[in-house]
Amino acid sequence: MSKYNAGIYYPKVKNVEWQSDELVELKLLNSQEENIKYVAAGDQTVWFIHPQIINYIKNAGLHKTFDSNKVGWGWDFVVSISSYLLGMGAIRDSNHIVEHSASRTYDNTLADKGWRDTFSRLPAEMQYYINLIYKKENLDPIAKMLPPNKTHRKASGNL
Repeated sequence: MSKYNAGIYYPKVKNVEWQSDELVELKLLNSQEENIKYVAAGDQTVWFIHPQIINYIKNAGLHKTFDSNKVGWGWDFVVSISSYLLGMGAIRDSNHIVEHSASRTYDNTLADKGWRDTFSRLPAEMQYYINLIYKKENLDPIAKMLPPNKTHRKASGNL
């Protein structure tokens, strides 16, 4: 992960259309390998998280915003945005694919209620960046949180 200055590594996960490359890929950033994409967030089925991000979440008290969120919706957003706030990206590797179940075994209404409560308790800056993803808006502000680095700039991108 250090090669990409990444705080989060995700494999590609099938059947999670809310985290598809088309919705979350950061087009201003690139990698030297075709299989690696910088993403604003990825599915939390399988991931590797840099210890600095875990410590940040704990020290900032962000884990407490999930107290009433029993299903855990939103961890993917909070962890990914925390990584970018710390100047580290989130990468997805399409050489490794996880097959996510096509259906859920939990109550979507309960999950959504828990996520809305969590979101309302997050700091405004984090809400802003998560809303860019959630509302399918321009993700360039997330890409621009990374410090300038030749290994992840697009040739035409001005970061």
